[in-house]
Amino acid sequence: MERRRWMVAIGMAIALGASVAAQRPSSIWTQLANTGEVDEADLSTYLLHNTGSVSIKSGVTNATVDIRYSISANGDYGFQNPPEEGPNPCIRLKASLRDTGAEARVVVRLKQMNIASGAMKTLAEIDSNLSGVVSTNYTLSQQCANVPVDSPFDFRFFTYFVEAQLSKTAASGNPGLKVVQVCGALACEEF
Repeated sequence: MERRRWMVAIGMAIALGASVAAQRPSSIWTQLANTGEVDEADLSTYLLHNTGSVSIKSGVTNATVDIRYSISANGDYGFQNPPEEGPNPCIRLKASLRDTGAEARVVVRLKQMNIASGAMKTLAEIDSNLSGVVSTNYTLSQQCANVPVDSPFDFRFFTYFVEAQLSKTAASGNPGLKVVQVCGALACEEF
């Protein structure tokens, strides 16, 4: 009798665990902007802020800073789940960025590199000049990635990363990047 109770208890625990796992929200890849790898050539022109953002130093009048963020394969990132429902199911590239006008620009790209050949492909791109958002505050921008929703990332054959460029062409320009995120449409958190 005691053994049977244990078997029932174990069966219920397994069923409960499977139910919780099926209901848990998808994982989301998110990085603060100041955690990226800055190109060595740009080390003297960028500024990291304690708010998690990155920008170009105010004394610099004309510069471009390149930053890369690795997406590692040690999480499901919610991308192995069935396709999401809704009017626009997709894997999204999201960024909280600042573009203060014609003298500033922020471009964020989700990139894929073939491990064997080194061939690169851009899967999604956010360009602050194309979005038309001009603000001294950080603004959320997003773009659907050109990947299948049900299995967008194949870490066996590809490596993935986000590449960001902050550019300014005059001292008055003040481009900034605060957060970068890659997630399924329904799993995306507002920031």
